Amino acid sequence: MVPEYNYESNAFKDDGIYLFMNDFASTLAESIKQDPNSHFVSNSFNYINTIGERSDPDVINLINVGIIEILYTEQSLSRAFIAMRLSEKLSVLFHAWSEHYR
Repeated sequence: MVPEYNYESNAFKDDGIYLFMNDFASTLAESIKQDPNSHFVSNSFNYINTIGERSDPDVINLINVGIIEILYTEQSLSRAFIAMRLSEKLSVLFHAWSEHYR
């Protein structure tokens, strides 16, 4: 995980991993707005890219819907900034959201 990301360990117990990832993505989005060069932002993209290298379709779906979609729809963020920090594999998923959102 990302050491700088603080969360309540029981906060997502009943709501599931997708809400945990949504919260993580929202925290990352706010951090990008405040300081795109912070350790948290860098560590977060390393974490996302590492998980994104898995071949398990459930894990990829979790990353895609739980994190990438949230970052794509955050209108105040530069999509180019995000795409450049995602692995090639995840960048393809990121750009695919343009079919659903304008």
